[in-house]
Amino acid sequence: MTETVFGRHVEIAWPDPGVTVTAELDDRDTELADALWDALPYRSLQGHALVAGRHLYHVAPIHSLLHLHASHRVADRRDAPDGTVFCSALQHLGIKYGTLTEPMPASPVGQVRPEDMPTLIEAGRAVWDRSIRRRSQSWWRSARRAWEAATASPN
Repeated sequence: MTETVFGRHVEIAWPDPGVTVTAELDDRDTELADALWDALPYRSLQGHALVAGRHLYHVAPIHSLLHLHASHRVADRRDAPDGTVFCSALQHLGIKYGTLTEPMPASPVGQVRPEDMPTLIEAGRAVWDRSIRRRSQSWWRSARRAWEAATASPN
């Protein structure tokens, strides 16, 4: 089991349908996790994989991701647990919320809390419905620092 990095938690909110999950950053790739943490809070358009399965992603305003080299990669993100948060050199932040069909190496930086998995699945289904079925614009996804557990508590 990986350990959280200084207890850093990222609160991720989808304003429509009005749900929020918390992801804990861990020590698998501290340089990528630090880059994500330092960029918070931010907002970005939410996307959903079209053919690769249950995967949410967005372009993160983290320019350093283009130049950082991952110190830890999984050979195939399909094998990662549901709720895994990934950063990529394409400047994407992705979250696996179910079965994936496309093999791809990936760099995990955190994990959505187990108790938030039903909410993450709800968010994924809502993004799919809005983006694919209704063919409307994807809606904003907000991410922000929730708290740093080592020094403070959530409000």
